[in-house]
Amino acid sequence: MAHGPKFSSAKLQSDGTVRVTGPFKPEPGEPDKPALVAFYLAQESTKVDGEGRWMPGDTEWSGTAEAGLRAGPAQAGALAVSPHNDPPGFLTFSWASNIDIT
Repeated sequence: MAHGPKFSSAKLQSDGTVRVTGPFKPEPGEPDKPALVAFYLAQESTKVDGEGRWMPGDTEWSGTAEAGLRAGPAQAGALAVSPHNDPPGFLTFSWASNIDIT
């Protein structure tokens, strides 16, 4: 997977959930198959979970986190899982960084 920041934006929605996006591009030789993304956002003692997806051809993954956070700085972590055909199995990618919820 391409290196660099993996969270592009985190936008607070009217229902309190947070819409999160980030770049995602498999490197040559890595599977070009859909990926599931499990992630969390944390502010002080509050942590919310989220889930997202990346589809082949897209340049970003996107997902939604549960309600409970406010606009401002947060810590974020994620794990993406993508199937692999040869040999059969899964590739996993994980990352963490700071992000501003807007």
